[in-house]
Amino acid sequence: MTRLPFDIRSVDETNLTNARDLLDQARGAARNFRGHELLLERLDDFARGAIEGRLAVHDGRVVGGILWSQADGDLIIEVLFVNPASRTIGIGEHLVHEALDYATERGLTRVLGRALPGDRETKNVFERTGLISQVILVGRTIG
Repeated sequence: MTRLPFDIRSVDETNLTNARDLLDQARGAARNFRGHELLLERLDDFARGAIEGRLAVHDGRVVGGILWSQADGDLIIEVLFVNPASRTIGIGEHLVHEALDYATERGLTRVLGRALPGDRETKNVFERTGLISQVILVGRTIG
């Protein structure tokens, strides 16, 4: 088996502390897309330890992350983000496979992923790992 140039780790206090830069990058990138408010809420939930996920670590730096929640037998990938300088080596795909393995081990029935409108890179990672578009959810904030 080929050794990956990065490690996938569960979130603990040390990794969460080391992930602060990545979370800030993800927040900044999210603002480029419509609907980013939900993603920002999930990043805040993650920073507080309220939702689970995995982090990719390369040369001691957190370079990617996947955050998920569970509802009604589904695992919902809330956020998938890889540092732009670390893309193209398969980090996103491996993080999605971690989510799929997690869901399988727990007997969940479905894995869903969120990609913001216009975020083709995230959508493409999902599709390369077998997740396909099922619905486009539209909305408007009132008040």
